[in-house]
Amino acid sequence: MAAIDSVAIVGADSVGRVTALGLTQAEVPVAIGRETVFTPRAITYHWSALEGLSRLGLLEDALALGFAKQDYADLA
Repeated sequence: MAAIDSVAIVGADSVGRVTALGLTQAEVPVAIGRETVFTPRAITYHWSALEGLSRLGLLEDALALGFAKQDYADLA
């Protein structure tokens, strides 16, 4: 696999910001393609995002700032 010199991320909503954080923790230079305010805006995060937040060391902080809903219902 070739080494990555740098990465450009176009769009910096929650997925772009978490991706940028993971890359910078791996010491990969990152450029974000649009100006943004770095505050979470998502009302929910898909369960698979929790694994990514955990690997980046952010899950506990995210849970402390929000809440975890445990009971879901399929309305279909």
